[in-house]
Amino acid sequence: MKDIDFNFTGFHGTPGRCHIRIARKSANHKIVVVCSQYKNYYGTSVTNAMEIIARKLFNEIHNNNLYDLSLSERSVELVWHDDVNWFEKKLVELNENKYKYRFMSHTLNLHTVFDEVLWIERYPKGVCSFEFDDLYSVATIKESGFPEWKGRPTNELVKENTGYDIEELFLESDFDLKSTKESQIVNNGLTVSTEPLIDLNSIERNFEWIDDILKILPAKIISHEFDSGTKENEMLWEKDIQSLVGSIFNTCFPHRDLFDNEYAVSSKIGVANKSGSKKKCDLVIFSPGKKDPSSMVEVKRVVCSDVPYGAFCQDLGKLLLYSKLIKSNAYFLVCGEPDGINNFQELIREEFSVHKLKLSDEYSSLLKKNHIFTVFTKLVGSSRDGSVAIWKIAHDKDSIDRNNSARYVISEKNS
Repeated sequence: MKDIDFNFTGFHGTPGRCHIRIARKSANHKIVVVCSQYKNYYGTSVTNAMEIIARKLFNEIHNNNLYDLSLSERSVELVWHDDVNWFEKKLVELNENKYKYRFMSHTLNLHTVFDEVLWIERYPKGVCSFEFDDLYSVATIKESGFPEWKGRPTNELVKENTGYDIEELFLESDFDLKSTKESQIVNNGLTVSTEPLIDLNSIERNFEWIDDILKILPAKIISHEFDSGTKENEMLWEKDIQSLVGSIFNTCFPHRDLFDNEYAVSSKIGVANKSGSKKKCDLVIFSPGKKDPSSMVEVKRVVCSDVPYGAFCQDLGKLLLYSKLIKSNAYFLVCGEPDGINNFQELIREEFSVHKLKLSDEYSSLLKKNHIFTVFTKLVGSSRDGSVAIWKIAHDKDSIDRNNSARYVISEKNS
């Protein structure tokens, strides 16, 4: 049984809070959620935000297996991305195996989730205008997606579905936010939770940002080409790719400060600014509270079978310096025709000497000065259609094997 100080975004973007008690007595019982309004709280109510709260809570459970709970596979369905157009749907119809996961993704069906859940919405005695009695009701999500309240449950119904008596699930009726956070929660003098109240925003959650790029970017590239009337990759510039990745990051990261593009690196890697032009990294990702990037990405576009070898070598030199001097995870994001990416892959072997690169005198000198003599690489993923691939680059073997940051862990409290 877990007690959670639950944070959510209420109406008009206002911050909301409520108390959630969640438990599952056994695999044969439903998950029980008691969602309670706090005393002296004036934000969006648990009634008005019921669907918002439920979706966030169950997404946390589904994505991160929080609270030692899990949802059945039948709760997940395959749905179209919001920006899919008729042309992309036609592509899926013509070749489902190739295009389905470029334009569709798995998401929770809340109506189905509630088949496994008993949700009790509660206004304890003394909260709002309910001064003289506990007010509570079973709530659910209808097939239409809208909430429905079914009234006060009997103890028999609660016991049959969850294995708990109602009294076991309720906190003392006059609790408020301050008292629950500062003291152990008890009911009728008996401890009902042996663990401290959980602040959901202090829980680290995982963002598979590399997976998101590999799943979503190919579809965005096709949409970009379709909208601009371009059928080939020649008109898709690397800055266009940066912009498309930025739109993906805007969705998967909770705060814009956690990533950036065109990030100045000259002073960090010791490169001189020639003609007033600063060296920049195409895309960077930050860990909360950290000054330097945790991951740095250089974007490269390949057209047909042509690989821009000179530019490739200079970017590879920069990535090696990021790895050694900034101690960042360094990546090559490559987009283009599958044949071009296959040729690119032949240039990036798992381990090879820096001397094989066609580097400028400046980069060659910097790598030598910093004792970087070997390139270590690892393909961390490619899209289903072969149009997008990502390699990790490092200056030593330990760095290439350390910290698989395809899974980026952050805490909203710090962001």
